[in-house]
Amino acid sequence: MKEKLRVIVFGVGFGQFYLRALEKVKSKYELVGIYSRGSEWSKKWAEKYDVPLYTDINKITSDIVDVACVVIKSTVVGGEGSTIAQILLKRGINVIQEHPVHVDDYINCIKIAKKYNCTYRLNTFYPELLNVRQFVDFSKKLSQKSDIKYINAECSVHVLFPLVDILGRALGGLRPWKFEMVNAKSKNSPFCIVYGYIHNIPVCINIQNQIEPTNPENSLLLLHKISLYTECGSLVMVGTNSDVIWEPCMRKYIAKDGGFHLEVNDNCLNLPVYEEMHNNEGKSFRDMFINTWPDSIKSLLEKFYNDIFAGSDSNSDTQFLIAACLAWQELGQCIGHPDIIHMYYDMPIQISDFSK
Repeated sequence: MKEKLRVIVFGVGFGQFYLRALEKVKSKYELVGIYSRGSEWSKKWAEKYDVPLYTDINKITSDIVDVACVVIKSTVVGGEGSTIAQILLKRGINVIQEHPVHVDDYINCIKIAKKYNCTYRLNTFYPELLNVRQFVDFSKKLSQKSDIKYINAECSVHVLFPLVDILGRALGGLRPWKFEMVNAKSKNSPFCIVYGYIHNIPVCINIQNQIEPTNPENSLLLLHKISLYTECGSLVMVGTNSDVIWEPCMRKYIAKDGGFHLEVNDNCLNLPVYEEMHNNEGKSFRDMFINTWPDSIKSLLEKFYNDIFAGSDSNSDTQFLIAACLAWQELGQCIGHPDIIHMYYDMPIQISDFSK
């Protein structure tokens, strides 16, 4: 029987989802600490799990921990996550780092892990979500039946890296790519439009390039929406956490007599107008945060555990993720710095409220 791996979670913002995920894999991992700057919030999490709260990275060595989950902003977004990951790898500690990272930091971490005989993974998170996994799987199968002619995608700048990642996995690759912003946003539009191609497929990406600095995790109009268009129909990921829909193209075959005969034996006429997966039907955001998102991380943790004991010294996705980092960087340069906005007004609304 394989031994449990001792793990420390670095950061308790998004890191709380890692803590919840670790509760689901207790047969493989043992939480032995939390690392943070020592906020009251982090102290509460350490008390909840009855583990030490570390604030000095010099006290964290391979004698006390096997795996570090670095859920702290990386260098490319103004944090210390990449520096911390490299310090830990040089101590022979296996590292999972939350996205995004600069391509140079990613490559450097891969090299350090190989030198010090440990394992490094970049967690891009979203591809492990059930809804996204199904979209990626359906996209691959669809492309074998009908060529993808065009892509329309939308996202907030906050999740632009995952959008590139999802598209690359859905299309079977990213190279070659090219991006060009159509024009600057109109004065009243929160979105900018980028045209180009990914994997030689034409793409239009609509990006909400805005940040509310006092509360940057909010004022998002959306996470991801993606539509893949083929000659047979369109495959739509309605939202990152919602549903996948297949909508066949409407076909009207005109007979030699010039008529459109509905009585003829025509398989296209028998197709459903649309089909949907109902992935998370009826689930609340609370349930998504408590269960669905930690399940995504649980999947990654289980793969990471197996990789460590299999002696895997490199990520099978390494070359793909290098491309994803480069494409994301180029796309970011294309749209420029986000606009600073005031916080959007928000209130809970359900569809039943429309009939009141």
